[in-house]
Amino acid sequence: MKRALSISLVVFMGVFCLRANSDTVFITNLSKNYDAKHAVLSNMDMQKFDYGVLKSYKKLETIAVFYCPKLDVVKFLNNLDAQGALTSLSLVGVNLSVLPNSIGKFKNLVHLSLRSNQLRAMPDSLLVLQHLRTLDVSANGYLYDSEVFNVLKNMKVETLDFSSSGLFGIDPSIGDVKSLKQVNFAKNDIKELPETFSNIKIEVLDMSENLKLDSVKFFNQLKSQSALKVLNLARCELSFLSGSIGNLSALEVLNLQGNQLSNLPFSIGNLKKLKSLDLGMEGIGLRMNQLSSLPSSFASLTALERLDLSGNKLAALPQDFGQLSGLTYLDLNFNALEDFPAPIVKLTKLTYLNLNGNSIVNLPVNLGDLNQLEELRLNNNFFNRFNKKIKTIPASIGNIKPLRVLTLRDNVVEELPASIGNLTNLVYLDMRDNLLATLPVEICNLKKLSYLDLKANEIAILPTCMKDLTAIEDLNLSFNLPLKIANVLEVANPFERLRFLDLSYNNYKKEYLVDFLTQHPNCKVVNFNKKGGEPEKPKRKEEMYKFEVPVDRK
Repeated sequence: MKRALSISLVVFMGVFCLRANSDTVFITNLSKNYDAKHAVLSNMDMQKFDYGVLKSYKKLETIAVFYCPKLDVVKFLNNLDAQGALTSLSLVGVNLSVLPNSIGKFKNLVHLSLRSNQLRAMPDSLLVLQHLRTLDVSANGYLYDSEVFNVLKNMKVETLDFSSSGLFGIDPSIGDVKSLKQVNFAKNDIKELPETFSNIKIEVLDMSENLKLDSVKFFNQLKSQSALKVLNLARCELSFLSGSIGNLSALEVLNLQGNQLSNLPFSIGNLKKLKSLDLGMEGIGLRMNQLSSLPSSFASLTALERLDLSGNKLAALPQDFGQLSGLTYLDLNFNALEDFPAPIVKLTKLTYLNLNGNSIVNLPVNLGDLNQLEELRLNNNFFNRFNKKIKTIPASIGNIKPLRVLTLRDNVVEELPASIGNLTNLVYLDMRDNLLATLPVEICNLKKLSYLDLKANEIAILPTCMKDLTAIEDLNLSFNLPLKIANVLEVANPFERLRFLDLSYNNYKKEYLVDFLTQHPNCKVVNFNKKGGEPEKPKRKEEMYKFEVPVDRK
């Protein structure tokens, strides 16, 4: 298809998965591990590279070159033996405009990545690579898709990456590449699929960040794809979702993150095999959907395991939402919820629940029924009035024994229940910006706790038994004006793993901390106490204590 020759490419360097052990070598002129099975050349000055050293590597299974623009590809391939073991070759960002015919000698290649180059054509020598199953030609702004399809129609490639390539459309010749199962056309300007697309049976299709995609035409053209299991339409600026989506009965993963959808078609309930549905936001204030309700058919998605509805405008959930009993992951952060949705308590397989940034006031007394949760996030909206925040934590929370992460930032909680001590697997506890005046002694049972944020409360004293929480690495006690330094030091002194301690705005003088810093040389202490003037700073480099503006740690 025609394309703009002058395009701006956003190139992401993919992950080349190698284990850093004796089987892996980062090749230089001095490398001697000639028995390595995996090799990497990255960001090297290839003008000084001895290509002859490549002949010594006889057992390579994978070799990857990343961003070496001076690479002489002809020399590189000629010095690599046509080794029977070589199955994966990556030439990423090497300023390649022509792929040498010598690529054809690597007949056992299964994976070939030519990402981020300047290719204009595919050599016929590729045709001998009959074991090739994965081809990545993404971010080659001058490469016509028809050139690629013309070669691939006589091969057995199953996975093709053509993302970030400036495509305005997909050439109809793709219908001749019958072997294709997974296709990536993300970050192009594609509006619709060619009619010939129905000739191939796709299982995975990525069309994310195609901002001109026509929802009606696209789903009508897609409805014949009875084998489609994964569909990515994230960040396409879709404001309408065609009812034809209900025809994709084999779909298991659907990503609609960061669009502009205000409603969902009733037919979405036909996706009985759907396991993962992402309707969430790309980021706060960035691309977000606008759903204010869910269709009555939504409860029919009983195979769902992962659901992201973050950044929408949901004020409530349907009463039959509890029928989604297979859910293990549910994200509802930054919606318009004022009550904890009662149906959620029925989702007893949940391991992750995020309700951050809503206006929830009350938590259900049977919250503890969610006894498989490992992560529970209940941070409120900082800008809400006090009467729109959580005041009480139910005692039943102690029943959630697997819980590892608990956050209740920006609420008005006045006390922690004694049952908090039952959460012996807790490693992360965030109670910043609440109204805690005391802590229960049961908190001392949390022996695995490594992160504790108590900033901006009214704590006057820490239980002395907290000195037994020796796993703590990160402790924030800033903005607790009644808290005495002697009590803090008594508790924190045994924390040998402590790496960060924030005591800001408690009016502690630096002299109080000299002995503590001597005993904890690896601990970064923040003690900013600005009172209308410049903060006090050390006068000499050798002073042990550092004064810094505290970072708002997330």
